[in-house]
Amino acid sequence: MLPIPQNITIVGLNVHGLLTALLLRKTYKPAVTGITLVGLKEEDSPPKAYIAGKALNTLLEHFGYSEANWMRQTQATFKLSNRYVGFSEQEFSVANASEVDILHQPLMLELSKLKRQAYQLDLSLDDFFFAAALAKRNLSPKAQDFPFETDYQYQVDANCLFTLLKKIAAEHSITTLPSTLETLQLDQHGTLKHIECEDHILSGDYFFDCTQSAQLLIGNMPDFRQETLPEVRINDRVLTYTLAAECCASEVVTTALDCGFVLQYTLQDAVHFQYHYSSKFIQDPQAVQRLERHISQQGYKKVLQRHLSASQAYLVSQPWIHNCLAVGPACGLTQGTEDHELSHTFAMLEQFVSSIQSPDDAKDVIKNYNHRIKSRFVYAHSYHSTLQLLNSRRNSPYWQTPQDANALTPIGRSLFSQWLSGEDLSVEPILDINGLTAWYALFSGLGHYPKGELKPHPKARAIQDNIQDMCRKLAGCCLNFQTHDNLIAEGKHHANVTAV
Repeated sequence: MLPIPQNITIVGLNVHGLLTALLLRKTYKPAVTGITLVGLKEEDSPPKAYIAGKALNTLLEHFGYSEANWMRQTQATFKLSNRYVGFSEQEFSVANASEVDILHQPLMLELSKLKRQAYQLDLSLDDFFFAAALAKRNLSPKAQDFPFETDYQYQVDANCLFTLLKKIAAEHSITTLPSTLETLQLDQHGTLKHIECEDHILSGDYFFDCTQSAQLLIGNMPDFRQETLPEVRINDRVLTYTLAAECCASEVVTTALDCGFVLQYTLQDAVHFQYHYSSKFIQDPQAVQRLERHISQQGYKKVLQRHLSASQAYLVSQPWIHNCLAVGPACGLTQGTEDHELSHTFAMLEQFVSSIQSPDDAKDVIKNYNHRIKSRFVYAHSYHSTLQLLNSRRNSPYWQTPQDANALTPIGRSLFSQWLSGEDLSVEPILDINGLTAWYALFSGLGHYPKGELKPHPKARAIQDNIQDMCRKLAGCCLNFQTHDNLIAEGKHHANVTAV
């Protein structure tokens, strides 16, 4: 059994470091566990929007911040789905799962199987997700009187979130030392004894590396090894534009361009465009022109900020070595079409806390932890590499090489094989960050159904009637929900009144 931490040292003064400190503080009382966070905030932090799950709201409410309050302070909006444009012949969505979807899921599974068996059916899996119906109408995920819970996430401004988390840390017995790491001291077994900073020597039962790609702790541990995630199209550049926004969408839009893809996040007063592209196919000046053309097509004009940075995909072989744990991007980073950074961080810390409580041998606990955390990254990477490999774009060299299932990860290849054979898909729920229905929506949205002559289904008319009836019912359910813009405006007003 591993010891309950009494002295925790975290390196990395950023969102991931602060979340680590606060999640551990939520678990361990100040009288039992001391927490020290050391680091310097990165200068000129690029504009960024995080996707956060409800775990963030649970954490912030624990420290006294209502959903409306912290959303106002972080410019946050709700997120109900991901909409993909230009990856196939038609747009498609991968929506958050909601309780009401359970009523229609058997029909969705049955019809997707029939269509994969070459039956001629007019089928869009978008229709089966209530969150997608809300997002298309730009509705909020909240209703005053609705019997089913609607799942949702948040789009959060990174710099605003940093400011709020730092304030909460100062209020809850977390020592923050503005300093830089100089040396590490290990014992003869490879355990980290203490770290030396400019003016401090810091010891700890556990050390958490939140230094992102610098990996200042984990990178100096024995047995450290970093894996390069297989990337078919290596997007080594990220161009970010921040523009003023007058309305806020309840979805993230990902658009395929000639040499990469653009993620569009909408906050309360701003919208972030992130162009992930490969310098092998387009140079920075041309990338600026291409993104600006895309932005102008969306109707945005007032540029607030612009930032260009390098990017790479990687994964630490052992996120937990002895008493050192890599958290967030220090553990790994995928070049995906959705931001999972905060979800990974929450999962790592929740798994750490549960691991400490395990009666199993310490080596087995750490081995199981490493397997689970690595698997989460691999699943996330597999999903988004599948999106990029199995799309139907052929209009540029970037999208032409390669374009087949052989380049998929083992997970992606297995699931795609199940899909093509007409089987029910199977994932490991504990490890898969996307969820089973997201894979159905992905393969269907990319149009991977039999081509050529299709068989008429004897009950095709009845099936279409069932789908139309379901769509009418979901449209009726949408009437219970107010617009996303109105809910955000109400949240601002409520938070301001509360503050007064």
